[in-house]
Amino acid sequence: MHSGDSYTSTGFNASLEAPSIQNPMGNPALGHYLTRTGEKTATDGINWLGHTVTEFNQSSILSYKFAAYGATVDNSIIPAVPKDLHYCKENAVWITTSSIFGIWVGINDVYISPEFDDSLAKISSTIQSYTSLLNDLYLCGARRFFVMNVPPISRTPAMLSNPVQHQVAVDQGTLNFNFQLELMVALWSNHHTKVSITINLDP
Repeated sequence: MHSGDSYTSTGFNASLEAPSIQNPMGNPALGHYLTRTGEKTATDGINWLGHTVTEFNQSSILSYKFAAYGATVDNSIIPAVPKDLHYCKENAVWITTSSIFGIWVGINDVYISPEFDDSLAKISSTIQSYTSLLNDLYLCGARRFFVMNVPPISRTPAMLSNPVQHQVAVDQGTLNFNFQLELMVALWSNHHTKVSITINLDP
């Protein structure tokens, strides 16, 4: 199961065709992605998740994707789209021992946070909410996690068109978010010894 923002979103709808061995992505058809709000995916086609599930593996993976275009971790902290990060509340069938929960979120939090005077506090509150969401997943039975941090989004063409001050603020926000995320994951895993959780440490 995967949660996150437009970098992961494919427009998956839990009410439509479910993933299967014959069609591991479920819906929509591979390469024809539209988000729930009608925009195209970040790659304008097959994104990293589609390649990972259908090409770069030799096993059977069924992918349930609950990422939402423009999502933040918690709308009550950094408002964005109506749906923020969410997990086991969807009607997906999964088994604790064979399920991995991939989480890649925080990009929009970092991008939007400079709009607030208390941007650093916003990031700290966001990480606290992230912790609560991991706890919710754990209570649902999730035991295997893969967490991805925020990439250097200040290098993207869209970001390079912004004022330098905003680029610098986003760079600082990225470093701050990733540092706190890494620390949170380490502390959380220490208190949940039956959990397997991996975090990428790329900038």
